[in-house]
Amino acid sequence: MQNSSPFEDYVPEGTYSFFLSLKKQYPFSLKIITRRRKTRLGDFRVINGNEGVITINSNLNQYSFAVTLLHEIAHLMVWRDLGNRIEKHGIIWKSYFSNLLNLFCEYNLPQDVKNAIRIYMKNPKASRYSDYKLAMVLNRYDIKHESEIFLGELKEGELFLLLSNGRKYIRGIKRRTRIVCVDLESKGKYLINVAALVRRE
Repeated sequence: MQNSSPFEDYVPEGTYSFFLSLKKQYPFSLKIITRRRKTRLGDFRVINGNEGVITINSNLNQYSFAVTLLHEIAHLMVWRDLGNRIEKHGIIWKSYFSNLLNLFCEYNLPQDVKNAIRIYMKNPKASRYSDYKLAMVLNRYDIKHESEIFLGELKEGELFLLLSNGRKYIRGIKRRTRIVCVDLESKGKYLINVAALVRRE
């Protein structure tokens, strides 16, 4: 289900005016996605040739929501200013996105969030999950049970339950931002993001 919705309740307190000013300068339609999307946190697309539409998942915490929204607004700004022939996550988009993140960090955010964003904005990736340090910091603010931890906190060989699908795995070696894990039932090997929420078994 998709609902057009104001985003005041989704962004950190005190930052709504910043996002509203961006929306006035670069108009777009925002849709909050309430169904679970496993492959994306948000997206930007153009409809009817001239209308920018941004969708963001509703289950993100306020800091994750804000960073994702800025990611998509950067796409919108590049499209408005330069057209659609610019590399999607190239140097121009990175420049726009980094500038937005820098402005965002001027607000009263938790220091760990500011620090992680300032490191990330030096060379932002196509997905924030590609930067596991940023993902780990942002995910700290998710509402989760005390027994829930990040996959990256487990030691190699530990058994865990992956909360996103309810299956059990054994943690293997780390490969950049993902970890090779063995499905306990099928014995298949899968690459799982270090910031995935899990529970020790």
